[in-house]
Amino acid sequence: MALNAFLQQISDMLVQRASKNQAGDKAVFKYFIQKFRGIIDNPQSDTKALSSAIKGYGFFAAPCKLFMSEDDVKFMFTEMIQRSEQLYLQQGDIPEDSLTQLPDFLDALASIVQHLNELSDSFLGSLERLVVIQFSNYPRIPRFKYYQCHGASLRVLIALSAKGATLKTFLSRVVYQALVRTCSHPVLMEVSELPEGAGGVEGATDAEDIKSDARRVSYKSYIDLWKHLLDSAYMKEMEAFGMGYIERCKIHQMIYGELIASTLRILGKLVLTSNKQGQGDNQNESVAGPSDVISETDASSYPLHGLQATKPITL
Repeated sequence: MALNAFLQQISDMLVQRASKNQAGDKAVFKYFIQKFRGIIDNPQSDTKALSSAIKGYGFFAAPCKLFMSEDDVKFMFTEMIQRSEQLYLQQGDIPEDSLTQLPDFLDALASIVQHLNELSDSFLGSLERLVVIQFSNYPRIPRFKYYQCHGASLRVLIALSAKGATLKTFLSRVVYQALVRTCSHPVLMEVSELPEGAGGVEGATDAEDIKSDARRVSYKSYIDLWKHLLDSAYMKEMEAFGMGYIERCKIHQMIYGELIASTLRILGKLVLTSNKQGQGDNQNESVAGPSDVISETDASSYPLHGLQATKPITL
């Protein structure tokens, strides 16, 4: 935190002194930018140094526009996007260390976007995929990074809000993808909803059951992120990014509208019919269902006994 405050202070001072056009100020700016770039490009950089360099790149976007040119700001954005794509878009399973840095990348990209006059479709597409990747992997991100995840997502939206209709297009794609990923996990039934004997693994202790539940991902794993996207009243630091709560409410309303539209869009694609086990083809008989954990005596009173979705996977 102290290093972030120091870098932010240096950036603010460079912005204030830019009008004096002194060679010393430009030399300071170039020194920091070269240091940040060297750390980001070095595959041996540790997690802490990489995080500071990424944030520093974002902090120095404002003086870059004053000391350099619009093309130089675009170059900064291109570098960050390319590095992000290497880490998150060109590999299968993303290591946990890389996931920890994703909010830092989004923060830096949001800061740079604020100082760009326009954003190309290719850049917007890459930014969209990075936000969706953060959403998809939210349950895997360490809890101490959750608050930064919420802030990074909002800062991207705030930065795009000044780009005309770009924000609406961005939200229509991202919210739909985020909702699909939120709902693409098995439903975890509460203990009170389960029939007797269907609660946990046979022979497991209470501690083992609790540990097992903690590893399961469901729609509930994403609730906290959705809450902060739909309301940021308690995120005071957002005002330092140039937008007060009243203005942010317009973004929250847009997210809510896209959430409803995406829900209806998904419902329109779902096949909501079911078959009784044994009435469909033979494949249905081999699919595990709720009846697997219910004794024969409870089967007749359990409303879901033998029911199988006609098409379990739609999207």
